[in-house]
Amino acid sequence: MFRQVRATYYGQVSYADWLLGELLEALERTGRDKDTALFISSDHGDYAGDYGLVEKWHGGLESCLTHVPLIGRVPVAPGGLVARDMVELYDILPSFLNLAGTAPHHTQFGRSLLPQMHGGAGDPARAAFTEAGIGIYEPQAFDTPTGGLYRFKS
Repeated sequence: MFRQVRATYYGQVSYADWLLGELLEALERTGRDKDTALFISSDHGDYAGDYGLVEKWHGGLESCLTHVPLIGRVPVAPGGLVARDMVELYDILPSFLNLAGTAPHHTQFGRSLLPQMHGGAGDPARAAFTEAGIGIYEPQAFDTPTGGLYRFKS
C-alpha cells in the first residue's frame, strides 16, 4: 500500500513540476520573464509512507512535513543558486517588497531572499518556526469518528 501512496505523491510532484515548466515557458514566450518575479512553494509536505503514515498529521513536525520546496525566479538575480541556510515561507513577502523597492508598514518576521538569490550568505544561526495542531475553534478539522463534528457544552 505505501508503495502506491508514494507513487501517487511523486506523480503529484511531477505534475506540479511540469506545470511550473509550462508557466516558465509561457513567460519566456510572451517576454514576461523579463519583468515577472515568481515564487513557488508548498504549505506542507506529506508522510507518503514515512513512519508508516500517509498524508499529514495536524501535530506532526517531522522533516518530511516541514522541509518544503521553495523556488524563486526573479529577473534581477542569476539562476541556478541554492540557498543552503534556513529560509521560511514568511520570507516571500519581504522579497516581493524588496523587489518593489518598498518597505513594510507592519510588523513582519520574514527576511528578503534577494541577498541569497544574488549568492550572498543567509544566517546560519537562524531558527525557523513552524506551527502545528488545531484549536477548539476549528472543529471541522478534528479527526473524529463523527467526521469532524464535536458537540461542545456551554
